[in-house]
Parts: sequence; structure tokens; C-alpha cells
Amino acid sequence: METDGRTTGTIVLGNSAIKRYYALKIKPPITEPPTKLRIDRENTNIEDKDAGLVWIPELFTFDSKLQSLLTDHGRQLMLSDVAGLPIGRVPRVLASCFYSILDTGGEICTICNGDPSPSFPPWPSTQEKGGGVVIPCNYILTVTDTDKTVQMLTDTLSLIPGGNAMKIVKSF
Repeated sequence: METDGRTTGTIVLGNSAIKRYYALKIKPPITEPPTKLRIDRENTNIEDKDAGLVWIPELFTFDSKLQSLLTDHGRQLMLSDVAGLPIGRVPRVLASCFYSILDTGGEICTICNGDPSPSFPPWPSTQEKGGGVVIPCNYILTVTDTDKTVQMLTDTLSLIPGGNAMKIVKSF
């Protein structure tokens, strides 16, 4: 859809990750259709003003049949134990882009597409600073100016080694 010369739409940033799983150790629910995890600012982070958290939706947003769904078999955690909690952070390199989107009225969520695993390109390897265990995901951005957002993401990804491993797909 076009508004004031801008094209509104959805952008999917694929082959990405949720960082800092090792700090929180909360696995997202795997549901069908996939659960959309919300992205929000982490205003209390004094070390990084652009930090963004990835949150599991509140329990009341899920079908009552899913409330006893096991999200972590090893720790016996159910959806009712983890709903409404953060599971990790938006990678630092993407956070400022995401804030720009949120500040202009856009929305961002993510869908996990795998279990926590060792970092993969373009993220640092597990032995490097910033590496570790990540949750593979695709970020879904609903934006007011798709062309400007794609350019901003492309520019940002060009600054990181292996940034071309992430895929940007526009849809309207």
C-alpha cells in the first residue's frame, strides 16, 4: 500500500537470531501456527541505550489448550511458567534499526525457527566475544516505508562480517 509516496508493508529479516539465551535460559513455545514474540525496548539497560528484549506473549493470549504445553522438557517448564517473560535480546547491531522502526510507528515481532544452538554466521562463533548460544529466528517488521527500511537494513548488515547471511524479503 502506498501512502505519501511511501510504501507500507512487511519485511522479513531471515536467518537471524535472538541473543543472550545463556543468560535467561527460557525456551520459546513452539506452536502451530508459530507464536509471534514481541520486541520492545529494554529501558533499564544502562550499558546499551538501544537494547531490545524479545518477549513471550502473556498467557491469556494463548489458547487455553496450550497453557500446559512443555516448552523445556529438560527443566519441565510449561508455557504457563514462561509466558510474559523475556527470552533474549535483539542483536546489538540490529537494535538501533529496530528502534527507528518503532519510533516511526512500525511494529516488530519474531518467530523462532529452531531450538537454542551455538552461534552461526553472521553472529560471532561461540568462542568469540559476543558469541554463545542463540535462538534462530526470523524478524518480521511491519513498516511505513519499506524502501527506506530495506536500505537501512542493507547498510547495517554490510557493516558486519557475514551480514549477507541474513536475507531481507519484502512483501505487501
